[in-house]
Amino acid sequence: AADERLELRCHEALAHNLVKLDLRALEVLFNGVIRALAKAGLFRAKVTGMGDGTDLETTAPYAGGSQVTRQRKLTDTHGQVRTIEVTVYGGTALVLIEARTKIPLAVTVVTSQEHAGLSLRALVTQARANLAGYARRHQVVVERGFLDGVDLWWLHQQGLLFVVPAKGVSAVDGARLD
Repeated sequence: AADERLELRCHEALAHNLVKLDLRALEVLFNGVIRALAKAGLFRAKVTGMGDGTDLETTAPYAGGSQVTRQRKLTDTHGQVRTIEVTVYGGTALVLIEARTKIPLAVTVVTSQEHAGLSLRALVTQARANLAGYARRHQVVVERGFLDGVDLWWLHQQGLLFVVPAKGVSAVDGARLD
């Protein structure tokens, strides 16, 4: 047991142990840490959540992962850029991040093929559970990838102000349903 405690103090050891978890177990772990941070008082009473997503690339046999073909640009030694197709394994981590501190409020992991917009409700619901009793979401800022009229109505029903960045010369860069 003493050896295990010593091993976990090193960030390489932490990474070595994290890779043993499947994507769902990582999601549970991250949300547990977020709940602990909320309990410790790291968040203000009202928080603004910003939705974002990032690929989690893994090896082919990684449990819970999926595969998708992506375009990658490579620059050769002569400065010429070419595009190749590569198969990427893993998933996508969708995160609701607190705007001021950049600390995650909720994490959900989906397959690489799944559209981010399908997970907005899950993220907001998970953030509510993570912050319960310690803080509450005041507004949600989402990129266009999360846009869906039904979900925006659902956010309104939850009493949340939502903000969507303007496109080009749009006159309004936020909206509130009253």
